[in-house]
Amino acid sequence: MKEQTDKQLTHWMKIAIEVGIILFAVGVAWTTLRGVTERNTKDIVKHDQRLTHVERNQSEVNADIREIRVKQKYISKGIDEIKEKLQ
Repeated sequence: MKEQTDKQLTHWMKIAIEVGIILFAVGVAWTTLRGVTERNTKDIVKHDQRLTHVERNQSEVNADIREIRVKQKYISKGIDEIKEKLQ
């Protein structure tokens, strides 16, 4: 009787150890994946912030280009007026 009880106890101890190992492996994998996900999220946020900064700079450049074109038109008109007066 005692032998059978010892066998059953040994059997359940083996199962408990295997379950413990599996839970440990799952915990390690979960922690690793969570860390990778958090790092990727931070990288995405940084990239998005850089893109926003670039877009802001691009809109400023476009505004400067429009301003230059307007000034260029006024300069062209001024040159044309001077040419007419000289003739």
